[in-house]
Amino acid sequence: MEVDGLRLEADHVVVATGSDPVMPPIDGLGEVEVWTNREATSSKRSRAGP
Repeated sequence: MEVDGLRLEADHVVVATGSDPVMPPIDGLGEVEVWTNREATSSKRSRAGP
């Protein structure tokens, strides 16, 4: 893919358009920090970081 003259290469690409994150009904899920695609793509830190 090329964006603004910058060529981007990857083995796998996820295209998520127009979706809303949904939390599955998993016991205990509400007790931990969960990242959806929105948090993952807008955060300045990694999940393992402070």
